[in-house]
Amino acid sequence: QELIEAQRALRKLQEEMETAASTPAEPGRNKHRFERMMVELEDKVSQLRHDAGNLKRQLHSESKERHHAEQSLAELKAEHVALCETAQELEQQQSLRESEVRALREALDF
Repeated sequence: QELIEAQRALRKLQEEMETAASTPAEPGRNKHRFERMMVELEDKVSQLRHDAGNLKRQLHSESKERHHAEQSLAELKAEHVALCETAQELEQQQSLRESEVRALREALDF
């Protein structure tokens, strides 16, 4: 969102610069004011480009972090499924052992 706003501001400043550039400079005081305004606009454009670059890097970094988090989540889900399957197998083995123990007790009782 900030990148979009920065791009809009950059376009607006560029339009202002073009408008100012197309205005003929009057001798004297207006010429200095025009030159000062051009320097200010160029500084603003430079700052906006710098900010846009920072935002672009930040978005790239956040995208990499999100991708890493998604990978970790997928790995954790797979591990969870495997652990659930192992737990179910162990429960079945325990149930079989309990059945075997009951059968042995019944056999010993006879």
